[in-house]
Amino acid sequence: MPVCALRLRRLNLDVRRMAFSYRFAADAAYYRIVIDRYYRQLPVVLWLPVQFSFLAAISIGGFALVTDATWTSAPIALIAGAAIVVGGTTLTKQGILLKYRIRPSFGKDSSFSVDGDGVVGLGTNSATPVPWNHYRRAVRYSDGILLLRPGAIRWLPDAALTEGTSSDITALVASKLPLRTIA
Repeated sequence: MPVCALRLRRLNLDVRRMAFSYRFAADAAYYRIVIDRYYRQLPVVLWLPVQFSFLAAISIGGFALVTDATWTSAPIALIAGAAIVVGGTTLTKQGILLKYRIRPSFGKDSSFSVDGDGVVGLGTNSATPVPWNHYRRAVRYSDGILLLRPGAIRWLPDAALTEGTSSDITALVASKLPLRTIA
């Protein structure tokens, strides 16, 4: 059990009954961090640069076998491989960002409430609750928490906390989900 949860128990406070609020702009900067945090929590072989490195190696190796390439073409192959890695990674991230840009909520302020029941997205005329049992796991970073569920992720940056503290929200999430910490 996390130290902050133990501290709260000593004070006779139940972290599962506490409520936390977040408010942030769901803009390009926010979604770039979401994309970065999502890929950082995956196994290394699923990181975009690693995937495109494998693709580059297979493509260049296949091309070299088919054309009977010599060692004099190695610098060109290295440049082509670097272009595949950098270009593929950049284009994939831009494609994901484009997917977020076409959402009606893009660029607008977002508000979320987190409590013992789950995460609630607060809109101007509605509230969308997502209970904890819909999430599979969570990842704690130095600057926020990533909540993962099938087909969706939720990034809750510490800088956007308007009620509560990062250690208390970490204790709540740890009491509800398997929590992994990445520095």
